[in-house]
Amino acid sequence: MARTAAFGAVLVLGLGSAQAAMAQPVYHVLCNADALDYALSHVSSGSTLSLANRCTYSLPAGLTDDVVTLTIVGNGATLQGGGPDSDYPILTVIDGSALTLDDVNFSGGSAVKGGAIYSDGNVTVNGGTFSHNTGGDGGAIYTGNLLTINGAVFTSNEGMKGGAIDGDSADTTITGAKFSQNKAADGGGAIWVQYVVTVADSAFDGNAAEYGGAIYNHDHLTLTNVTGLAGTGDAFTGNVAYQGGAIYNYDGVVGGAIIGDSMIVFNEASDVGGGIYNACNAIFTLSGSTIFGNVTDNIYNEDDCGV
Repeated sequence: MARTAAFGAVLVLGLGSAQAAMAQPVYHVLCNADALDYALSHVSSGSTLSLANRCTYSLPAGLTDDVVTLTIVGNGATLQGGGPDSDYPILTVIDGSALTLDDVNFSGGSAVKGGAIYSDGNVTVNGGTFSHNTGGDGGAIYTGNLLTINGAVFTSNEGMKGGAIDGDSADTTITGAKFSQNKAADGGGAIWVQYVVTVADSAFDGNAAEYGGAIYNHDHLTLTNVTGLAGTGDAFTGNVAYQGGAIYNYDGVVGGAIIGDSMIVFNEASDVGGGIYNACNAIFTLSGSTIFGNVTDNIYNEDDCGV
């Protein structure tokens, strides 16, 4: 028979003794920021935290995940940071930790790096919405390690570089995500690519930056299947920048930008490169893609490399 037991401010759902030996515990966290902080500090590796349905956890300080392996099931709950005047990420994931987030929302985080999540660990994000987070590097997420995103929404986040995500010295894989109305003062209104980033089946709409309205590629970007086909919800449109309305491709040494089977339309650069700006000696591969209707031009290749 199933049994329940109190665990501080958290409710633990356990199994019978025979099943318990084979199953990891699930902790149901009350709709209370202290309960969530307590749970993160006391769970064992392999556990699951199940948040209260659609609860808003208003956090007076940041949370830290130092559990080796942990899953947090959001059930539509929101982790609410301290707003633009605060100075802590909502969640910090330390090196050596592997965290999976299922349907967890993040809003109102603000930090020097990663307003919502600062990670040196291995993070997988399945669903959820990241909105109104701010950070110097990565308005929503800063990662220095592995990051995998499936089907999440990033809207109205702001950063200095990477309005939504700064992939710094880490492999980042993004599939089925939506990026809209994110802003960066420098580069990458949605994403700043500092290492290896792969993006597939995702949408970029109305993001803005000085360089690369949607994406600034400083290292190795692979972009596929952003097709804009009817019914898919995918698009690469309405992004704006000074140079590189959609994409600013900087790298000429390591990997460059590989773009295939994508549609880049109706983006705008106030200078040049309305669709794509390729900096001097940048590596650029384009296949099976449609690029049209971008202002001032579709693709700009810088040819003045200086001395």
